[in-house]
Parts: sequence; structure tokens; C-alpha cells
Amino acid sequence: LKAGIGYPLNSMADFQMAAQNPSIGYALVKVNHLGDYARVRNHAGTKPNSTRLYNRIGGAAGRYLGRHILEGELYYENRLLHRYGATDPQDELMVGSRVNFGEAGMRVRIGDDFNDNRKVNFNLEGYGIYFHDNSQTLSLLDARQIDGGGAGKIGFRWGEHRIGIALGFEGAWGAAEMSECNNLNLHGGIGYTFSHRQMDAEVGVEYHYSSIRIAGVQEGFHYPIPHIRLKFNLGNGAFVPFVGFDGEVERNDFRSLMHENPYLITGLALPKNTTHYNLRFGTEGEFASRFSYRIFAELSWIENARYWYGINFPQAAEPTHNFLQFGIEQARRNTATLGLDLKWRPVADLLIQGSLQGYLHDFRASLYHQKLGGGLPALRSSLKIEYTHRKFSLVLSGEQTSTRYWSNLRYFTDTKGASRVEMLTYKVPITVDLNFYADYHLNSSLTLFAEGRNLLNQRLHDWANYPLTGVACTAGVKLNF
Repeated sequence: LKAGIGYPLNSMADFQMAAQNPSIGYALVKVNHLGDYARVRNHAGTKPNSTRLYNRIGGAAGRYLGRHILEGELYYENRLLHRYGATDPQDELMVGSRVNFGEAGMRVRIGDDFNDNRKVNFNLEGYGIYFHDNSQTLSLLDARQIDGGGAGKIGFRWGEHRIGIALGFEGAWGAAEMSECNNLNLHGGIGYTFSHRQMDAEVGVEYHYSSIRIAGVQEGFHYPIPHIRLKFNLGNGAFVPFVGFDGEVERNDFRSLMHENPYLITGLALPKNTTHYNLRFGTEGEFASRFSYRIFAELSWIENARYWYGINFPQAAEPTHNFLQFGIEQARRNTATLGLDLKWRPVADLLIQGSLQGYLHDFRASLYHQKLGGGLPALRSSLKIEYTHRKFSLVLSGEQTSTRYWSNLRYFTDTKGASRVEMLTYKVPITVDLNFYADYHLNSSLTLFAEGRNLLNQRLHDWANYPLTGVACTAGVKLNF
């Protein structure tokens, strides 16, 4: 059990109870809670309701079947937030309005973990999820979605060679007032892997087919995605060049989008999925288990990337002035990345980690003949210093993010009664997020902990118009029975 409370008023709790028999199986129950109750001052200078809650309960169990395992999971989770990101101080119906959604799900799996040396491994799994959105809106929309799917994989190994074959299906079916929105995906792939002391190689190809229906219009899409990975150990682990090419398909159904940005327009689903193609190369290495590094470059071509923009409530009797919800435009985005990751352990109890990434983005989305901001930084860096002692541990971490730009789209009615649209830019300047964590072990069963977040009191943002809580701290206990 881990539980804490902090200032401005926040709370957290994690509870886990587990039992295991090596010859039979295991069972566990988990309960998770996060709460942030402080009112955040928005850019309008007001403090509407900005409570954020996350609650989850779940259980899992597994039965050992010789070399295989049969396991399943059940869970329910709920999120409660509020639309507090006002930029205009005038009173509006939707400022502080509720965003509330949850889901119940189950997963079942039988097979192996593909980490042993058996000649044949396999895995079969299936899942189902019921998603419901109870958010407060100006337009009455009962938004629900049912997800389901399954996947199978088989692998063959002989010596240093492996072959894997995989097939899968995922579906998202809209329900209630979203019954005209479906997103169905079929995929299959084959891959070959070769592992040797001085070289690792992997080559394969995947094929994805998506059938998407929006507002009664259905369209199919084909995505071939090759996979290539080469790694060469040229210096006894100190110099390991690598090169690779891969990709993925991201679904843009309503549930997936709500998990990314909960301030999404209720009921929005996109007519195309997002496809990533990535080429990366660089080198990495480790010296005497004390120092490791990774230097890399990456080129990404993203088809139908998501460009999020703030939007007011044009469906109101009088269009509002605050950008409390988000819309999405899809277009290509190209990104080049240069990165450096370092890890240094000068003594056994001290670990220092740092990273630096620079980005060059090519944003190609436009709306109403105006270019949309991508909301992504050109530079991001982080530093983490961790000291671990037998009785206590200390962690100091920080992340710097360069200036970001989003777009806000304002619908309004001019003095002649005509509908107009105005594009505004929302700028988030350079921020530094500094955090601290400490714990002290009183005995084998009881540990005290404390943490501080955003210690420099920066105006941090996950999304335009929504600044996060300033300086905050939490303290509590961890109990092991």
C-alpha cells in the first residue's frame, strides 16, 4: 500500500494484493487513485473548477500450464476533469464544465513470453473494452464505443536464428449516437532474426488493412510496413553502431483520441489512421558497467498526423470566446531528430542520467488557408540524479522544453450577423520542470516518502490553454505486508 496527501490539495493511493504458488499460478488485485483538487489560475486570471481525478480497480490471475501460462485481467477505470482553460474572463456556461469518461475491459492470454530457448513459442490473446463518455456538452451526444480484437503469434528458433509469424485484428465500433463510426484493422507480419556475439539483425514486413466508417461513409486503406534492424558490436560493447527502419499504424477512433487529449470535442473520430515510418542510425556503448551512451539521428515521415487546435463553442446560441475544447486536422508531418543519452554511475549508490534531443519539424497542416501550429518543441533536455542508500533514497530530476506554438480557432458572428472564423496563436515559452523525491525506510514494512513537483513554479502545459498546477508537494507512507 502506498498513500499520500499534499498541498495544494492532492491525493494518491496505490494498493496491490497478490498471491502466488509456483506450481499452480497467481492472483492479484490492484486499486489506483490520483487526485488534484487545487484550482488552477488560467490565462483569463480566474480559477474555475479544475479538479482532476483518476481511479482504477482491476484484478488479474494466471494458471501455469507446464511451460505455458493462461492468464486474464478485468478492470474498470474512470477519469474526471474540468474545462478550466479560459482565456477570456467573461462568465460562460462551459468554463469549469465536466469531462468525465471511463471504460471497463477484459483481456485473456495463453502462451509463452518468447524469452526462453525453446524451439517453438506461441501466444494467443483477445480483449474487449466498453468505453463511455459522460462529459458535459452544449449539444446532447451519447458517445460510447466498444473495442475488441485478438492476436496470435508463433515463433520458431534454431541456434542463432528465429522466425516469427503474427496475425491480429482490432476493432472499434461506435454505439448510441456514434453508431455511424467504426474503425476496423487487420494486420499480419513475418520476421527473421539473427543473433550473434558481434551482430544482431532483424528483417521483416507487416501489412495493415484499415476499414473506417465515418458518418455512413466507409473507406479502406492499405499500409505495408517493412522492418529492418542491424546492430554491430565492434568494441567489446564500447562501440556498437546501429541502423534501423520501422513503422506503425495508430488508430484514430474516439476512445484512442480521448486518452490522448481529454478535452477533445465529444464524439469526434477521424476518417484516417496515422502512419509512422522511421529511419534511425547511430551508435551506443557501455564502459565497465559505469558509463553508457547513445548517439542517434532519426528521420520520421508521419502520414495523417494529428494537428490539435483549440476551438470555442460555435454550437452555443452566442458563440463563446474561450477555447475549452480541441479539434483535429490531419496532414503530413516530417521530423528530423538528433539525440544524445548518457548514463553514469560514479559510485555504486549514485546514478546520473541525461538526455538531449533536437527536432526539426515540417508542419504541413492548414485550416481556412492558414497554417496550424504543431505544438511540438524544437529542443528538449533532461537530467536525473538518483542516490540510493540502504535506508533512504533521493532523486532530483528536471526537464527543459523549448517554446511551443498551438493554434486556436475562434468562430464568431460579426456585426452584420455573418459567421466568421479567426485563427489565433497560443505560445508556451521555454519551461523547466524541476522535481524532487525522497524516501526513508523505517523498517522492512514501513517507508516514509515525500516529493515536490514543478519546484520552479513554471507555467507548464500538456495542451494549449490549460496551464498545469504550480509548485506542489505530496507526502505519505508505503506499507508492505
